[in-house]
Amino acid sequence: MWSILGISILLVAALIVHYLLVAQGRIIVGPETYIILMGISTFATTAYAGWSDGQAGHPYAVFIGMGLLAYMAGIVVFSALARFRHRADLKAFQERAWVDDLHGVQFAAFLAIGLVSALVAAAYFFLLGFFVPYDAFQSLLAGGPALMIEVYNQLRETSSSGGAYLGLGYVSQFKNVLLPLVTVLLYFRQKVRPSLGHRLLFLLFLLASVLSLVGRGARFPLANFGALFLIIGTARYMFPYRFTRTQLTTIAVVFLILLSVLTLMMGARGQRKWSQHPLLWAPFQVVERVSVGPALERYEVYERFLVHSEPQWGLGIVEELEHVLPGRINYTLSNRLHEMLYGNPLGNVSLDIWGSLWYDFRWWSLGLLFAFGGFSHLFYVRLLRGPKRFIRVVTLSYAGFILGFATDLQVLILHGFVTCLIFLAIIWAVRQVRRIRG
Repeated sequence: MWSILGISILLVAALIVHYLLVAQGRIIVGPETYIILMGISTFATTAYAGWSDGQAGHPYAVFIGMGLLAYMAGIVVFSALARFRHRADLKAFQERAWVDDLHGVQFAAFLAIGLVSALVAAAYFFLLGFFVPYDAFQSLLAGGPALMIEVYNQLRETSSSGGAYLGLGYVSQFKNVLLPLVTVLLYFRQKVRPSLGHRLLFLLFLLASVLSLVGRGARFPLANFGALFLIIGTARYMFPYRFTRTQLTTIAVVFLILLSVLTLMMGARGQRKWSQHPLLWAPFQVVERVSVGPALERYEVYERFLVHSEPQWGLGIVEELEHVLPGRINYTLSNRLHEMLYGNPLGNVSLDIWGSLWYDFRWWSLGLLFAFGGFSHLFYVRLLRGPKRFIRVVTLSYAGFILGFATDLQVLILHGFVTCLIFLAIIWAVRQVRRIRG
């Protein structure tokens, strides 16, 4: 109990230091903020779960708390080494003129990538043979809400674990990463170059993105895109092209309604409703699914698996990376953990960053977390100090968001961090070829 209390006090002090000395009273729209927020949520949930089980100073909660402290210490140290002054650097970035790279050959390149991504998404759903929300709605008309919920969840599970191998991880790079990224870029293009044609192109890609994100029935990709769009659109460094209050409210309400519709079609699935009103229940359920639920699930993983395992010394990471290779659909650790918790291997319970590091390195991983804190911070520093091009800034913001919410290396790759960097490299190469040719 006293160890948890002491770590909690140190975490509060570390947050104050980060806010006053590193962030200097401004929100850092970068991976470190997302990791700190998710980490604190995981620490609190794990500590509470341990306390409920009669272990007030649960060792896994202690490890997560110490890991967070090491991570934030890395941020502070690397910030000092980089001589980063957030207010000054942010002001200097805002005062520089934007380089409009949303036209010409660069526009043609990212638009072509967007079109290919849309075609890949369409081909995927054609081969899959169903579109979950549409088929569930048809069931609602035919047999009522109960049949809709049954069909929705059955097809959703089938799209994840049944049928022929369709390379979902690779398809997701197009439909869940590149297509939404191009959509955000098109939003800023119509802000910089306002015209009816540019606005219609953005709306067309926005519709394509939403359809591709909800087609398998999962809410997370849509919630992820909505949160990302709102964060980039309100970031100080996007001045003067930030959302107005009306735009911010409209976009938030639209995404909230869409999430509420998906939540209603999915049903409660045994989860307690915080409110009978879907617009209130849906966001609470999404937050629970993103933060509290996984933390409790991984607490069980620790109790039933991690506490009995031996350190892998990097082999766990190697195994994760092996399963990113094409066609690797064999029985993985995440399948084993799903079977351990739920009785069947037709699902995934992956280790988060804390579980992965504990599984591989135990307490030695505190040094890795210190270095990762420095890397996360320097990622944001580099964003502000590098060229002020729309494609670069938006893509790095997108990549930083993915980095901040990645639970392990496999997820980091499959959720698009590497894809964003490849996308940026392609645009850079196109720009260099254009420059050489004059």
